[in-house]
Amino acid sequence: MGHLHTDMTVRGSKADVELKNVLIDTGATYTVLPEKVLEGVGAWGPVGEVEIELRNGEKVRAKAYGVAIKIEEVEAPSISITFEGAQIRRFLPYEHHAAMKRRSRRKVAC
Repeated sequence: MGHLHTDMTVRGSKADVELKNVLIDTGATYTVLPEKVLEGVGAWGPVGEVEIELRNGEKVRAKAYGVAIKIEEVEAPSISITFEGAQIRRFLPYEHHAAMKRRSRRKVAC
């Protein structure tokens, strides 16, 4: 199984920031970003907290924020979460799977 990477722009009420070579996980729902990035763009929130389970099975509480995410020519609202040690990672909801796979086949490493 390969990994998918792409560039994306995160937009909030204060600024836009372009992130390069972001890991895409097409099987998840949230955008994980460091709190510094969310504060820098002026993300809306925090609007709440969620409990998530990390790949290693650890459960953490994460703050949820609202941002706009743009990948290629498509921009959409997104729930972004952050927690201690959060690294930049994009998690796409199910409906975006096919579109991202079609657009980014050349970027998939096997």
